[in-house]
Amino acid sequence: MYFRDADGNPLAEHLISAAKKQQGDAIRDLIQKKCDEINAQIEALGEIHVDTPNPNVKPQYQPQEFPESSPAKPVPKKAGLSACSF
Repeated sequence: MYFRDADGNPLAEHLISAAKKQQGDAIRDLIQKKCDEINAQIEALGEIHVDTPNPNVKPQYQPQEFPESSPAKPVPKKAGLSACSF
């Protein structure tokens, strides 16, 4: 874990000690949250085979209809000049 100031510079050791004393529970909670996140990703990798399709079953195409109607065809613009007022 790195302790840095708002500009990204490393904090002095005495400031790190003060932060740990004042916000120790919050820092531990943050560390635990990140560990849980990393462990969940590792566990998901170990169970990736559970979500993969069976290689012995050939996939079949099942057409689905769109819930919306087809878009309207565009209307071409007519060539020519138009009058504008200023």
